[in-house]
Amino acid sequence: MSQYHLKAKDPIHTVMFGWDPPMNTFFAHVIDTEKDEDDEGRDVYWVGCHYQEIHDADVLLKGLAPYIDPTREELHQLEFALSVDANWNDETDRFDK
Repeated sequence: MSQYHLKAKDPIHTVMFGWDPPMNTFFAHVIDTEKDEDDEGRDVYWVGCHYQEIHDADVLLKGLAPYIDPTREELHQLEFALSVDANWNDETDRFDK
């Protein structure tokens, strides 16, 4: 599983996202850090919880758009990392050429 963090537009939010190989999906989670773990509304945005839910990095990033404002360079780096992650599976050794 990969997991990335980006600075959120709102400082009370934590934004994380990545690729989950066993679920074969991208995921994203935006958390309101001012709320306790058990509080309703702590999970502001959460996708990629279901098998094969999101296969397109653009769809993932569009869903996160209200919560992040990445620079062009950050966006290119993230799109590349997510494209590599999406092609990874349990049988792939990521360190081989």
